[in-house]
Amino acid sequence: MKTRYLFFTVFAVLCFACNSSDDGVTPELSTYEFYTDSNMVFTNNQGFETVSIEPGTNSVFKYSFTAEEDENIADDEYTETLYFEVDGSLDNFSYSNGELRGLNLAIRRLCFCPNVDFIFPQVGTVTGSKQSNGNWDISISISFQWDAQSETVSRTINGTFQPSTDN
Repeated sequence: MKTRYLFFTVFAVLCFACNSSDDGVTPELSTYEFYTDSNMVFTNNQGFETVSIEPGTNSVFKYSFTAEEDENIADDEYTETLYFEVDGSLDNFSYSNGELRGLNLAIRRLCFCPNVDFIFPQVGTVTGSKQSNGNWDISISISFQWDAQSETVSRTINGTFQPSTDN
């Protein structure tokens, strides 16, 4: 009788201890945030370009995409981050092609791959409208090349941008 009880106890512990949803894969994640009364500042530190968000007069928007990651695969991490800024007094905007440079529209990928510098796309559109709750509905459609040897890449991003918790 004690053997049977011990067997069922061990069996139950093993069944509940094994979590089939923990497969070592982190799902993809997209974030949409903005900073008010801010400006983007690009700096180059030992050949690596960074952007910081400093106090200013603009609204800075930041979109980040992190691809699904498998802990069993080395160097499969991949992130893209896109930034741009617009005049902080606007409630809606629409920019296209050559106007994108004036937004400091910049995208960067971080991965185990060549060319992880910022790219400044000049083909596409960026539109936005401020909602009554203060969030922004933003649509971005851009095309660019990561480097002169790569094929043209297109990105379409649609989302509701919310105030950053860092703000």
